[in-house]
Amino acid sequence: MKRFLFFILLLPQFLQAQNLYSTRLDTNDFYQVYFPSVQEGFILGENGTMLRTENAGSSWFPVELDIEDSVGLRGMVFIDDTLGFATGDKGTLIQTLDGGLNWMQIPVDESGPLGLDFGGFYAVSFFDEQVGWIAGDNGEVQRTIDGGMAWERKELSSSERIVDIFAVSDTSALAVVQTGQLFYTENLGEAWEEAFPFEDSLGGSPMIFTMFAKDNFAYVGGAPGSYSSPYTSLLDEIDTDWMLWQEISNPIVAVDSIHPFFTDMHFFDRDTGWVVGWDKLILYTKDKGQNWTQLPSPDTLTNELNSVTLTPDSMEAWIVGNDGLVISTRPFPIPIGIEPEIHRSFTVYPNPNQGRFYIQNPFTSPREAISMIYDLQGKLVHSQAIAFSSQARQAVEIPTLTEGIYILHMHAEGELFQPQKLIVRQRL
Repeated sequence: MKRFLFFILLLPQFLQAQNLYSTRLDTNDFYQVYFPSVQEGFILGENGTMLRTENAGSSWFPVELDIEDSVGLRGMVFIDDTLGFATGDKGTLIQTLDGGLNWMQIPVDESGPLGLDFGGFYAVSFFDEQVGWIAGDNGEVQRTIDGGMAWERKELSSSERIVDIFAVSDTSALAVVQTGQLFYTENLGEAWEEAFPFEDSLGGSPMIFTMFAKDNFAYVGGAPGSYSSPYTSLLDEIDTDWMLWQEISNPIVAVDSIHPFFTDMHFFDRDTGWVVGWDKLILYTKDKGQNWTQLPSPDTLTNELNSVTLTPDSMEAWIVGNDGLVISTRPFPIPIGIEPEIHRSFTVYPNPNQGRFYIQNPFTSPREAISMIYDLQGKLVHSQAIAFSSQARQAVEIPTLTEGIYILHMHAEGELFQPQKLIVRQRL
């Protein structure tokens, strides 16, 4: 499978900041973003797309996968630093044993409706290194009790898509069906009980598109009628009762949107969470959803945002969507909703060069800037942070640049400089 190399460099910023930053890393739609640790993260998408970062999103690299090109990857979980699983279309389940560097496809139970017409597995959850679940289209649920070596079907009384599944304990799991049902098992899936029927304000069945569960609390959200409304459940850690659900404050009554329904949510704790959805919907709450703040989104955004996650330290939020869109609280070249001020040009020499050049210090005091190099097709090919101190110049060396003409941009704390043409000659 052909893959391209993407670089993007960002600087840290507290989650509480209001600014969001965006870029596009691909033309494929992104379905999932997941950070198993503060430094390591993954982006999953259509056509077998998997991107990986080892430095908290400063750079992203494609991961080679031995799967069909047409398979979209949908869900991911890591059990520890090395063992992880990802799910996708056509019954795809892949596993890594080295922290995500290499992946291999593993077999699932094909005694059910799996086949060419099977949409795929949308969710994966593990309670520990042994007990795990995968779920997806046609009410398909499978369970492992040996760390993923063998999988067994555990049928629900529903043939609808299961949008998410959560391993509550070594014997219990929670599954949410798109048509608004919540199922619960206490015996490793041998029997499932419909624990809670969600209803919208008109008494109808909502469409559920997302669930987030962690420790002893959970939220679900989707599209009840023409608006979205999340449900929350604060659970007893000893005697879990999945019947204790309540509708919380409708966060998008005032949102000017035609189809404002949720596609994903992520809560760092009971209080702090983010929600994304169609029509540029980005919201966050700090008080269990009683009050919501809508954040601005890029004007060029396509209709759908598909996934949001918070890093384990809750310092950063990451969002992905269609057409390779990535949004983060870490600065990209141009912050959303902020009109950058164009400053004087900066000097690059020698130019032409062989991939090593200097940038003249344009500042009168120590500053940190981001340099970004694009090819003539507008693709970001390299980015790095530059710490300007009292030195008159800063050296930049990029051995991966091939011969050609590039455009060099530089930005510092929301200030942009005039782009410079960069000419790279063939190395002797």
